[in-house]
Amino acid sequence: MLRIERAIRSKRPSLSLAMERVVARSADRERPVFAFRICITYIRAVKQKWYVEFLIIVVMIVMAIIFALNIDFSSSSKTSGVNSTENVKPKTVSPEKERWLEGRSIFRSHCASCHNIKYDGVGPPLKGVADRWKKAGSYQGKTGGQWMKIWIRNWHDVVDAKYKYGIDMANSRPAQMNIFVELTDKQIDDILFYTESPDMAHP
Repeated sequence: MLRIERAIRSKRPSLSLAMERVVARSADRERPVFAFRICITYIRAVKQKWYVEFLIIVVMIVMAIIFALNIDFSSSSKTSGVNSTENVKPKTVSPEKERWLEGRSIFRSHCASCHNIKYDGVGPPLKGVADRWKKAGSYQGKTGGQWMKIWIRNWHDVVDAKYKYGIDMANSRPAQMNIFVELTDKQIDDILFYTESPDMAHP
């Protein structure tokens, strides 16, 4: 290849200069260098006849257009790959699993700092908590489950109402429970759904 280039420089200085410009423009591009080698092969094959320079000039013009427009011939294949990815349907999640995931998320953000699901900690374990409040019984027209939700939002309201189970819970721990007035009934139900089945398989 080097011998062919030296021959071109000695016999056709103008042609050599044009090719050097092509190489300079394509220092970091593989396709133009490949085109330049094809041009060298043509020169060798036709023994530098007059129309070789014309052919090379045409090739250089085409390459210049490619550089100017920044054409990427692989863009169509990349686009088709993106489209195929976009057409993939996301894996569906059952309503039960969605509720479980929502409950787990709320538990981690609101409860996990003090409560374990199965073991005693700063607060009591939350597995079975709904049954414990339910067994505590009704009071002032509210069921044990309703008092539990009041307790979760603001335990002071339960103690002030003199609900015995709530008073016993408040006195059973040195640390006071946090207040979560922002939690809705649905969010509390989702937390309880998660704490009753914490080992449900991931989707």
